[in-house]
Amino acid sequence: MVRIDIEGDQLVATLTGWDVLWALSRGVRAPLRTVADVRRDPVAARRPDGLRIPGSYIPGILTAGSYWRPGRPGVWSFWCVHDPNQAIVVDLTEGRYRRWVLQVADPDATVRSIEQARRMWTE
Repeated sequence: MVRIDIEGDQLVATLTGWDVLWALSRGVRAPLRTVADVRRDPVAARRPDGLRIPGSYIPGILTAGSYWRPGRPGVWSFWCVHDPNQAIVVDLTEGRYRRWVLQVADPDATVRSIEQARRMWTE
């Protein structure tokens, strides 16, 4: 599970427990101004697209870590999902990761919270 916090103008996703090991990361952060879209999306959270570099993937059980999809330029995404039905997708306009796919305790409340904070920092 991932904890989402708003720290000033930053969106912060912090991994806890064994997820730190599976993802080989403690989490990610990005300026709120770079959040292009945030939504609950169980379909997009079912299977990563791209190459896992580094991280873990056990089909139907766990997707965690960094994934790279080739192209011009290549696009990185960050994942930490056990249950796609509890996942949100955050699309970003800049930074290393252009998409975060994260399992949270309350997806609907988390989406509302990020949207509200994003509006505050982009208006």
